Amino acid sequence: MPQGATTLSIIENSGKARSYGAEAEALWKPAPGLEFGANLAYLNAKYTEYNQVPAPFGTSILVTDASVTTPTIVNGVQIAAAGQRRVFAPGYDCGLIPGTGGTGQAAAAFGCDISGNSIPHSPAWTGAVFASYEIDLGDLGTLTPFAIMNFSSSFFGQPFNSILERQGSFQKVDLRLTYAPSENISIQAFVNNVTDEQTINRFVWGGGGALQASFAPPRQWGAMLSLRF
Repeated sequence: MPQGATTLSIIENSGKARSYGAEAEALWKPAPGLEFGANLAYLNAKYTEYNQVPAPFGTSILVTDASVTTPTIVNGVQIAAAGQRRVFAPGYDCGLIPGTGGTGQAAAAFGCDISGNSIPHSPAWTGAVFASYEIDLGDLGTLTPFAIMNFSSSFFGQPFNSILERQGSFQKVDLRLTYAPSENISIQAFVNNVTDEQTINRFVWGGGGALQASFAPPRQWGAMLSLRF
């Protein structure tokens, strides 16, 4: 038999969800080799039926009062004598749900209804603007500077839509400079995430109530050599 703590991951489906949106793109070439472009997307994605959801352990708060000598009701939650009660923190649309009494561990609590919450990783607005200019160097080939700014409105990383799981709006700028002496060879210098924005790609509630997050790469720079055969 396994000894000690174990971790269990569960994948579940919501009852119902709906999403709708629109996208638009534009490209402008005012002169040979010069391009400007932009794209914009709108998305509205929400759960329409999602209840009986277990809230993450880490989203609760512990109410304790050692001076209590008899079971007492505090803000609608019963506090055991000289003990503790675990209740869900505000912001999860779960209300205040009592856990176990005394000094025991928190009970598994179900019944959270998060219908109406945004679907994770579904920012309302995303888009990009870019520009490039291919400079003809004659027999020496071409030199092409390129710049792009990607942007996103805020979004949540988990269905509970807690402020702890929220990635704020952001913009990221990438730069490229490509020299191509021929059609088969190119050398590119690049800088990604020029302003070194810190953004989170993934949120996961781990064991013991810890919220784990995976960050997108910071500022990166380098060079690439491409050969075509």
